[in-house]
Amino acid sequence: MLPRTPKSPRVLKCSIGKVVGTDCGLSARFPVMKEMIPIPSCSRDVTMHLKSVKVSSSSVVSEGELILLRAGIFDDDGKGMTVCPKHRECLAVYWRPSRICKYPFHRHGASRNKAKCDRGVLKKLSIELSSKVLLYPELSEIIDRIVAILEFNKTDTVINGVPSENTKVVHGIPHGSVLGPILFALYTSDLPKAVNSVTMFLYADDTTMYCVGKSVDQVTATLNKALEELALWCKHNSLVPHPKKCEGMILKRNHFTRPLGSLKINQHLIKWCSCSKLLGVTIDNKLTRTKHISELKRGFVNNCNLI
Repeated sequence: MLPRTPKSPRVLKCSIGKVVGTDCGLSARFPVMKEMIPIPSCSRDVTMHLKSVKVSSSSVVSEGELILLRAGIFDDDGKGMTVCPKHRECLAVYWRPSRICKYPFHRHGASRNKAKCDRGVLKKLSIELSSKVLLYPELSEIIDRIVAILEFNKTDTVINGVPSENTKVVHGIPHGSVLGPILFALYTSDLPKAVNSVTMFLYADDTTMYCVGKSVDQVTATLNKALEELALWCKHNSLVPHPKKCEGMILKRNHFTRPLGSLKINQHLIKWCSCSKLLGVTIDNKLTRTKHISELKRGFVNNCNLI
């Protein structure tokens, strides 16, 4: 007979552990507790704890409900759910805010290593944020990280050394934050679908559109139609285009003598140019790259003079 292989011990997981995705275990504060505890049986007084973390005691009525809320469970009363001693300790009265923000996306690009405490959230607002996450299930992990900035970001102004009162920022995020390019890419991801008359390329906050036509007039008309579609999309998405930062260029080998037709966005003229920079590359209207090579040579000489 073959020797019996000893069975590995079965690892039990409480209901809270399955939700938060961390391992269950015992509690160093309560070594006697070695079993799963039903959520309704968690009845310690949480009044002093809530007061210490500056949360109104009226928002949570029991220890069990506090555990559910901190685990992100808003639509369940906890009946039939269990919690292990480890999760009961870290989510209930012995929970403490971290000195350093756990999520990299919440940190400012210039101060990633500085301490930043977690912000307190009440029950009502937690439920509202949870409903926003459910709208985008495929992006829920990202949204979990960005809603804190969008909902709780505050700013103040210092004049002559006197700071003003904090004002809630309802639009935007701190300049230079890691989250900025990610949010902008998500926000403008549907722009190419809204502008159907041309081909469009997006890179961060740079947008380039181009089209091919049999004549300059045809190309100009197509671009104006695309600019109208772009202006309409910006209006629907609460964005304002900047005509002075826009340029138009006709790529044509033959010399074009007569005046070019006007390009407009929101009744503002867009200037025509013979060369322009696109993602660090200088492009001229003949595609000779002469201007780009000249700038590279000039930059190389300047760098050599610094040595």
